[in-house]
Amino acid sequence: MGVIRGVSSLLGGVLGLVSGLLRGVLGLVLALLAAVLLIVAVLLCVTIVLLPLGVPLAAFAVRLFGQAVQLILPGSSGVERRLRSFESALLGRRRDNRAFRIKSFRRP
Repeated sequence: MGVIRGVSSLLGGVLGLVSGLLRGVLGLVLALLAAVLLIVAVLLCVTIVLLPLGVPLAAFAVRLFGQAVQLILPGSSGVERRLRSFESALLGRRRDNRAFRIKSFRRP
């Protein structure tokens, strides 16, 4: 059983590494594509006649940037969880302060 667990964990680590590298490369390619599309959208927006084509293309490029960032950054186990906990801590403190103020006024 110990050998099987060792091989399984080794394979899981290798697959995780390869998966992470592929996500990073795909995210970088997607970010480069989004940058090129954004430059084209800006050029289309400069020519007033092609403005209706430039604005949706710019929105699409920004959406591609968002997807590229989601691919590059680690999932909910990494950065997203830290950001959520930091945000909830900040918002929680503000809500607690407001709740404390309201409760303190309601006390007889």
